[in-house]
Amino acid sequence: MLDNIGEQLSDIVDSDVKLLNIIGYLPPERIDKICEVLRQDLPYIIESAEKFCNILNTLSVKQLAPMIHAMGDELLSKIIKSDQDFNHTLAGLKEEKRQFLIKNCEGILHQAYLKKDAKLFNTLINQGVIPTPETIKRIFYDGHIDVIEEGITFPKDIMSFAKNTEKITITQRLFNENIQHLCNTSNVTNVRNFASFFKPLSKEVRTIVFKHMKPTLTEVIQSIFDFDVVLRTLSEKQRMEAFDLVKPQLTSIVREGYDFYHFLVSLSAVQPTDVFEQQRAEAFALIRPQLTEIIQSADDFGNILSILSEKQRTETFALMEPQLTNIIKSNHDFLSFVHYLSPEKIADVCGKLKQDLPNIISSLDNFHDILNHLSIKQLTPIINIAGSDLFKLIQSDEDFNCILDGLTEEKKRFVIKNNESINTTSQSFSDFKASLQELKNKETPHPSEEIQDENEPHSNNIK
Repeated sequence: MLDNIGEQLSDIVDSDVKLLNIIGYLPPERIDKICEVLRQDLPYIIESAEKFCNILNTLSVKQLAPMIHAMGDELLSKIIKSDQDFNHTLAGLKEEKRQFLIKNCEGILHQAYLKKDAKLFNTLINQGVIPTPETIKRIFYDGHIDVIEEGITFPKDIMSFAKNTEKITITQRLFNENIQHLCNTSNVTNVRNFASFFKPLSKEVRTIVFKHMKPTLTEVIQSIFDFDVVLRTLSEKQRMEAFDLVKPQLTSIVREGYDFYHFLVSLSAVQPTDVFEQQRAEAFALIRPQLTEIIQSADDFGNILSILSEKQRTETFALMEPQLTNIIKSNHDFLSFVHYLSPEKIADVCGKLKQDLPNIISSLDNFHDILNHLSIKQLTPIINIAGSDLFKLIQSDEDFNCILDGLTEEKKRFVIKNNESINTTSQSFSDFKASLQELKNKETPHPSEEIQDENEPHSNNIK
């Protein structure tokens, strides 16, 4: 009957449903003849990737073979028009049919998708279609590296491509042999692109990529934040190289006090102690001439002191000492950096600020903060210079209790003793009398206990 119908088939078969009704029960050799007759009409009969997927699922692999053969790459590309179509078709197939489609659509893979972008390779992986090395070789290597290179244009593409090539040995060779071109076309122009590109790669691939991209790092790193992001993606050896690359531009990207602090914190977070100390010394030597310009507040001063060595703190304090009266306007300002100073330096600061200290430490809360955050050794010069004004803030038993609240026993003794000798008006406070009597009833503490408390920064302060 089919022999008699002949060329009338194109009038009879005008939809995918009718096509399936006719060929669904035929052997492959009969389907071959029908598809030869309908060859030019098949793209219009099948019409879409969704309908094509239905045909792929309905027919056996043996029945599909003559149809795919009859259409060829040219006609298949009229049905599978985009990578979305290919994704949709793959998603609806079982493993055997997926492999069949990939094998028979290699021409489309070359012509239609790789020239557009690099998503196809990832599509095959993400859809669970892990091709054999032979399939990979046919599709992505033999004579088509130029197409792959042309297709990779965005960081996300090269990132996924590189990540997936790690899984298949044969494409690792492709990636390694063409790494220079891939890096040049990756369009990594900012730190976010760099991090997205670099993080997913294996240690081995990172080493290759870093070698080729190292000269462009100075273009990628335009701020201290950029440096921090890059640093966290690299190995210890690569971080040392990145530091050396950034050094010449450090003075231009450190624009504020917080920049320098953030730069040193970034190094300290990822580098071994000995490496950090060496790099900190080099960075400090470069930034030292501009410290007085970038430190614009007490917070800047305190942050930077917190991350420096004792010797560097001493140098920084000497540079900033003439500006202290300009940056210390409040109790917060005062506390933000004096914690890192020795008693001798605190005495110098208080001497310069003697007239202003009553306005800086102007409330019971301010006084309590000072007592709570500094060591007894550090408190001593403050009390010696400004004690008469500070203890005048205590006007009642309630004030007295507020000051003592939360302090260590050693600090309570320190406050009570100094309050007794300085604040004569407190002699009438019942709580003060009781505390004073209790103090006298106790044994005098050992001298070493009297000056030691948990707030003392020991050897880390400026001498």
